[in-house]
Amino acid sequence: MIILIRHAEAMPRKGWSGEDDRRPLSRRGLAQADGLLDVLAECDVDQLVSSPAVRCRATLAPLASKRDLRVKTSGRLREGRGEDGLDLVLDAVDDLLVCTHRDVVEDILTGLRRLGWPIPNQPHREKGSTWLLSRESCAYFPPLA
Repeated sequence: MIILIRHAEAMPRKGWSGEDDRRPLSRRGLAQADGLLDVLAECDVDQLVSSPAVRCRATLAPLASKRDLRVKTSGRLREGRGEDGLDLVLDAVDDLLVCTHRDVVEDILTGLRRLGWPIPNQPHREKGSTWLLSRESCAYFPPLA
């Protein structure tokens, strides 16, 4: 199973003067990240992989802490690297949880649909959203906060 997460809500780009990769989660985003504990309570995951962006790593921090897991980062999940993100997902041998950006989420979902996975044509993609994906099924969970 692949669990695909779009990072939780971050501070707005307009109000952020630092590097975009260092933009943190907003208060709502922190609540969305905590909400993933409920969404994924029944999911068995051994591997957490995130874009290096702070907002992606912070989205997974509560889950990593609760399950005593380390969040690995991959440049293949950076904004603008959708094909690399798709390859990372397709190369996974075990269950994998991925947190990345809107454009990469879209590229992964589109690529999996082209390969025959049951992905809807216009999937939801709100910040903090979660998809549980397999070759047989696709379940979508909106953010809880």
